[in-house]
Amino acid sequence: AFGGVPQAWGEGWYALRNATKGSVCQQAMDLSIANRPHVLHYCQRYSIGEFFFSKYRTHHRFLQCDQPLVRLPSVDVAKRSKVSKFGDGTTQRWERGHQIGHAYAVCAIYPAMNRAARYFKQTQCGSDANLNETWNFFETEYVEEDD
Repeated sequence: AFGGVPQAWGEGWYALRNATKGSVCQQAMDLSIANRPHVLHYCQRYSIGEFFFSKYRTHHRFLQCDQPLVRLPSVDVAKRSKVSKFGDGTTQRWERGHQIGHAYAVCAIYPAMNRAARYFKQTQCGSDANLNETWNFFETEYVEEDD
């Protein structure tokens, strides 16, 4: 304890210890659930199946009016995914704990990105806002601007 405050070491995935592969994404997407990790550290890369997140792979044009939102994974992506694919082309087969953690992170980050982008685009772009949830992190090309 430091100053009478207990210290926690390591990552907070213990909050997901009762999550199942079929429920972890629902738990991540439902903001009313109290027993969930309080902080997601965006310094890591997260991947589950064909869904990947890295702050370094977020396209610099993501918030532009003509660009699509992120395609969301299905709520059972952890149950259906045996291997995760990363942006550099590598793959990883996860043990259960890591698989649950990565699924939770992707399933929490993607909707949060879309909520922020949707709000920004609706207030700044008007009818020109592209609110289609079709982009994924493995696509590096966006709709090109007219010169």
